[in-house]
Amino acid sequence: MSDLKAKSLQAFCQEMNVKAISPVRTNTNGYPFVTLISDKFEGGAQNIYFSVNKSAEVKADMQPAEWGAKDARVVETENEAGEARLKIAGSGSDYTDVADLF
Repeated sequence: MSDLKAKSLQAFCQEMNVKAISPVRTNTNGYPFVTLISDKFEGGAQNIYFSVNKSAEVKADMQPAEWGAKDARVVETENEAGEARLKIAGSGSDYTDVADLF
């Protein structure tokens, strides 16, 4: 990953032709995520985990409107292994898309 990329969840869903978003679920370690459904994703679906800060605000089974999907951002980050990952962050995220600045 060369550049940080961030955009509104709405713009991401429109770009990726997302048809549905699941309620919040948790993995075996209790980390929350949602599944987005779109033919543009390999296998027709993509799990996206919440950022650390946003994950503190969500609970299992919350619907998108309940966890603030309307104001959320999708941020491309890099994990410890150097792999690009998508995260859902709140509108008050520490991440700022450079396009929003200039």
